[in-house]
Amino acid sequence: MLFNYIRIALRNIAKHKLFSFINIFGLGLSMSLGLIIIMSVKEDLSYDKFHPFVNRTYRVISEVRDQQGNKLRMASTPLPLAETLEKEKNVIEKTAELYPSLKDEGNVGDRRLHVNGAFTNQSFFDIFGYELEEGNRSELLNTPNSIVISKATAIRYFGNEEAVGKNISFDRLGNFTVTGVLKEDKRKSHLSFEAYASILAVPLLEKTGRLSSIQNDWQNAISGYTYLLLKEQANRQQLHGVLSRITNTVNKLAGTDSKQTIQFDTQSLSEITPGEELAFSIDKGTSRGKMLAAIGIGFIVLLSACFNYTNLSIARSLNRAKEVGVRKISGASRRQIFGQFITEAIVLSFLSLIVAYFLLSVTITYAPFSAEFIPQFHFDYTLLLALIAFCLFIGLLAGIVPALALSAFKPVEVLKNLFTVKLFGGNSFRKILLVFQFSLSIFTIVFMLVFYRQFTFSANADHGFNAKNVLNIPLSGAPYKILANDIRNMSGVELVSGTSTNLGKYTTGTVRTKKEGDENIIDADYYFTDNDFVPDMQLKVLAGNLQLKTTDSTERYVVINEKAAALLKLGSPRSAVGQTILMDDSARVTVSAVVKDFYFRSFSFPITPLLLRYNPQEFKYLNIRVAPSANKDYIVDRIAQLWKKTNTGQPFVYGWLDKEIYDENLQWSTISFLGFLAIMTISIACLGMLGIAVYTTETRRKEIVIRKVMGAEIRSIVLLLSKAFIKLVFIAGLIALPIGYVLGYIFLNFFANRVSIGAGTLSLAFLSVFLLVILTISSQIIKVANANPATGLRNE
Repeated sequence: MLFNYIRIALRNIAKHKLFSFINIFGLGLSMSLGLIIIMSVKEDLSYDKFHPFVNRTYRVISEVRDQQGNKLRMASTPLPLAETLEKEKNVIEKTAELYPSLKDEGNVGDRRLHVNGAFTNQSFFDIFGYELEEGNRSELLNTPNSIVISKATAIRYFGNEEAVGKNISFDRLGNFTVTGVLKEDKRKSHLSFEAYASILAVPLLEKTGRLSSIQNDWQNAISGYTYLLLKEQANRQQLHGVLSRITNTVNKLAGTDSKQTIQFDTQSLSEITPGEELAFSIDKGTSRGKMLAAIGIGFIVLLSACFNYTNLSIARSLNRAKEVGVRKISGASRRQIFGQFITEAIVLSFLSLIVAYFLLSVTITYAPFSAEFIPQFHFDYTLLLALIAFCLFIGLLAGIVPALALSAFKPVEVLKNLFTVKLFGGNSFRKILLVFQFSLSIFTIVFMLVFYRQFTFSANADHGFNAKNVLNIPLSGAPYKILANDIRNMSGVELVSGTSTNLGKYTTGTVRTKKEGDENIIDADYYFTDNDFVPDMQLKVLAGNLQLKTTDSTERYVVINEKAAALLKLGSPRSAVGQTILMDDSARVTVSAVVKDFYFRSFSFPITPLLLRYNPQEFKYLNIRVAPSANKDYIVDRIAQLWKKTNTGQPFVYGWLDKEIYDENLQWSTISFLGFLAIMTISIACLGMLGIAVYTTETRRKEIVIRKVMGAEIRSIVLLLSKAFIKLVFIAGLIALPIGYVLGYIFLNFFANRVSIGAGTLSLAFLSVFLLVILTISSQIIKVANANPATGLRNE
C-alpha cells in the first residue's frame, strides 16, 4: 500500500507542475536553511564528548554583585580557589586550574613564534582526555618550567624532530622544557590552547615581576579558571555546599567595606558548550541562547514554507474532494486516506531535500557569510538519520492540516453538491497564512535595514583617531626594533609605531587600577604601545610629554585618556600628569600624558578608561603611516623585500588599517546573512501568493469572461482580482511594522551610539514587499483579464 501511495504522489506531482514547483522550491529554499542549522547544532553538541569523566567534571564559575545589586556572571574564578578545593577530599577527587597568562614570544634557534597558552597542573591531564603524541603522562608538569605543547606548535618549532626534552625560550617568562606533545585531535573541545606550562613556575614569575601577583588574590576573579572531578559517590549538591562555605569565608575576609561580594556556581562539562553566556569566557563554540535562537529562526522560516503547501492543498481541496468521496464509497477508511495525503507531503519533502542540498552547495560556494555561518560538512550516519527525521518532520508539518481536512470529507456531501464544502471557514484560513508569511517578510526586512544602518553608521563614524594611510603588519615573531628602524628610513614613510593590538577592534586586556593613596579601584582597558603610537594615530594630547619608553624593561610611565583621569579622580588633564597610579596593586607607574577621549573599540561601545603602556615584548603589530602622496604599492613591495631578509620563516601579511576597521565594524557577514533570510522569506511568501493567484484566477475564469462580455474594462477586472491580495499585504504591514519597530528599538539600545528608526526605514520595508507582491500576481491576473471571452465560453 505504501508503494501505491508513493506512486499516486509522484503522479500528482507530475500532473500539477506549477503547484509542485512552488511547493518543492519553496520548501527546498527553507530546508537549505534547515540543513545549515542541523549541521550547526550537530557541531555545537559535539563539544567535550571525548573526555573520560564527562558526567563528573565541572567548571566553577563566579557571580560578582556590587552594592547596587548589579551582578556579573563570569566563567573565571580567583586563582586561590583551586588550591582550596583540593583540600575537600571527601567530595572532590582532583582539581585543575587554568591561568591563561602564557602569551609570549617563544624562541627556538632562529625561529621566533607567538604562543597562546596557559599555566596548569598535572591533574589537568588526568581530568581531560587529551592524548599524547610524545612524553610520559605521569611526568608531564611535575617540575617548574616544564611545558606540554600541541602537535601543531611542535611542528612550528621543531619540524619533524622529537620535541620532548628540548627547550623553548620565552622573552618574558624564561626557559621551559618540553615534557609532552599532544596528539592532533579533530574532536571538539571548548579549550584551544597551544601550550600548557606548569603552574609551579608561577610563584617565581610573580616574585620576579614577570607576572602580576594575583595567585593569592581572592578579589581578582577574572584571571583564572577552575575545573574539578567529583568523587564517584559525591553529588552536585554536596559540591555546592562546599562552594557555599568557601563563599562565606571569602566574603568575610573581604570585610563589610568591600564594594562587591562573590558567589560560586558550577557548570558540568556538558553544559559549557553550548551553555550560558558568561563574561571572560574562553569557550569555543556557541552559547545555548544563540543555538536556540538559530533553531527558532529556522523553524519560523520552515513554517512559512509549509504554509504554502497547506494553502495550496486547501485551495485545491475541491478538485480532490470527488476523489476522496469515490475512495470512501469504495471502502477506504479515513486513516488510509489520511496516510495517502501525508505520504504525498513526505515524498514532496524528500524531493525538496534534493533542491535544498543543491541550494546549500551554491550558498557554501558563493555566499559571503559562508565561513562564519555555515559549518563544515561532515557526512556520517548521525547526520543521515537527522536528515531523514528532518524530512519526515517537514512532511508531517506541511501535510498534517490538509490530510486531516481532506480525509474528513463525507462522501455523500462532496458527491451531491461539491460547492457546499468549506474548510476552516472558507478563505479565512488561507488569508491568515498569507498574512503570516508577509508579516514575517516585512519584519525581516525592517530588522535587516536597522542592522545595516547601525553598523554602517559605526563603520563610517569618526572614532577620534586617524587610520587612513596606515599600513598594518602583523609581526608574527619578527624582530620589532630591527624592522621598525629599517622601515623608518624608507622614503614616503612618516611614522612607525608598535602595538599589542590594533585600534578599532578590541583591546589587549583589562587591568585593575587605582590612584596611589586612594581605595577607588577601576577596571581600565590597555594597549602596549611605544612613544610614536600617539602621533602615528594622530591622537590629541591634552597635557604631558608622551613619555612611555624606559631604558630597561620596567614599566614606569603610562598615557591615559580623559575617562581614566576622571574615574581615578586625578583632576584636570594638566594636574593628572605626574601623579602615580597602581596597576593590579603592585605596579607603580607615573602618568606622563593625557589624551583626548576616542573610540578605541567600535563606535558602538561607550568610551571607557584607557591606559597606554610600554612593553615591546608584547608588540604584535607595526603601524606604518605612509605619506598621502607616496606610491603605496612601491612601499609595500620594499617592506616585503625587507621582511624576507629579517623574517624568512613567516609569510608577509599586510593590510590597510582603515579598511580593516571598516570591515570589522560593518559586520558584512551578518548583514548578508540577514539579507539572505529576507530574500528567502519574501521568495517563499511570493511563491505562495503566486500559487493562490493562479488558483483564484482559474476558479474565477468564467466570472471574468462574463464581466468582459457585459462590458467591464480590463482595469476594473485587474483591480477586482488584485484588491484582495493587496488588502492582505496592508494587514501584514499593520502587524509587522510595529513589531519590527519595537524589536529594532530594543536592539539599538545595546549600542552607546546608535541610529534612529525613521519612517523611511519602515516605508522602504513595506514598499519592497508591496511591489514584489504586485509583480508576482500582476502577470497572472493581466493574462486572465486579457484572455479572449470566446475561449472561456467555448464549452458552455
